[in-house]
Amino acid sequence: MTWISTTHSGHRNTTERWSRLLTVLWASSHTRTGVLALYYLAILLVLLLLYGSGNFSAPEFVYQGF
Repeated sequence: MTWISTTHSGHRNTTERWSRLLTVLWASSHTRTGVLALYYLAILLVLLLLYGSGNFSAPEFVYQGF
């Protein structure tokens, strides 16, 4: 066995282990609910960061100069 084939084989085993672990975890409804809750919290956080300054003033009207 060469160094490259050993590294590749180890990588494949690690990937397979992670894949199996994630498959088992994803089968749980609690895990899916938790991930979905984190997703929505991340969206709320981004919206707060974008619009949290309180500056809700409308931009100038495009045709105001005409």
